[in-house]
Amino acid sequence: MNDFFNMLIIGIVQGLTEFLPVSSSGHLVIFGDLLGLKQNGIALEVFVHFGTLLAVCTCFYKDIIRLIKELPRLHTHIANKMPNDSEDEQYRSMNIYILISMIPAGIIGVFFKDYLEKFYHNLYLVFSCLMVTGFILLSLKWSKKRKKKPFMNAKDSLLIGIGQAIAILPGISRSGTTISIAEALGIKSALAAKFSFLMSIPVIAGITILELKDLVQQQVTQAELINYAIAMTSAAISGFFAIKFLMIIIRKQRMEYFAYYCFLAAIVGLVLNLQK
Repeated sequence: MNDFFNMLIIGIVQGLTEFLPVSSSGHLVIFGDLLGLKQNGIALEVFVHFGTLLAVCTCFYKDIIRLIKELPRLHTHIANKMPNDSEDEQYRSMNIYILISMIPAGIIGVFFKDYLEKFYHNLYLVFSCLMVTGFILLSLKWSKKRKKKPFMNAKDSLLIGIGQAIAILPGISRSGTTISIAEALGIKSALAAKFSFLMSIPVIAGITILELKDLVQQQVTQAELINYAIAMTSAAISGFFAIKFLMIIIRKQRMEYFAYYCFLAAIVGLVLNLQK
């Protein structure tokens, strides 16, 4: 029964914090330390990441279908210098922009993965990065005043991708950073959020595939599979509702609420750890 609740909590934490702008990696480190909920190797990571992948694909399945339908026209679209006048053209461009946004995180993941894993045991870094996330989210108050442009471009997608790469650090929110950068560049809130979630799909899928290669080398029992399935299901369900909730918050332009949470969590965490 204890394993059941551990898996349930890990799945819920992963699903909520993967998409809410409060950093999933940071919260998993915190929960692992405070509650003793240690991730049981690569198998659990595969299952919870797949759960969050299901959540974002379910929420944005219509956009994903549109993106896939426009793939055969990409060659002509590029030859025509990527116009963005119609909705179809915008989806064609978005395919390319998603690919561009993957480059920074891909480079970091391939060349610095082992080095960055050291930071996932440093609670002081996690709480400090949560503080940084709070300031990033507060910056949205000034971004609202910027004049919004009709659509985005390749340079925007690369800069947003750099934000996604920085968010590999535990405590830096991927969604919060990418949406904040997008809005700072003058991209409309709805498009900034949509692009942030769509660009997360290949990244989460890539992480899952890389972890799956390592999972093949592990011997997983039937009881463990059931526990991991619980974590995956709770991650998928909580992730789905987290996305829906965040989209409402973005429409109401109230992302700073999450900034206050990040500040509070960071301050309380630093104080408690200094007393240890």
